[in-house]
Amino acid sequence: MEINYSDFVRENKQIDICAVSNNEIRREVEKALLKERISYLIRWERPGFLSALFNNAKERIIFCISAIQLEEASRVMEAFKEKDTLEIMIK
Repeated sequence: MEINYSDFVRENKQIDICAVSNNEIRREVEKALLKERISYLIRWERPGFLSALFNNAKERIIFCISAIQLEEASRVMEAFKEKDTLEIMIK
């Protein structure tokens, strides 16, 4: 008898909530998420060599949260709407 382990794995969907290119804004977002007890994951996207060379592209820091905490995170992101260096991905 073969056991299908995929039946036992609980799927945890991660949702991208915002992208930041500034470390000061990143710290502010981290503090706001921690204050509301929202767990998050940070994913760093580094630009390719040619885009960094010719377009002066910076690395992006993407915050991901669990789908369960989407409502709380959207309330926290409302405070950051006026920031220019913050790209909010949820609506």
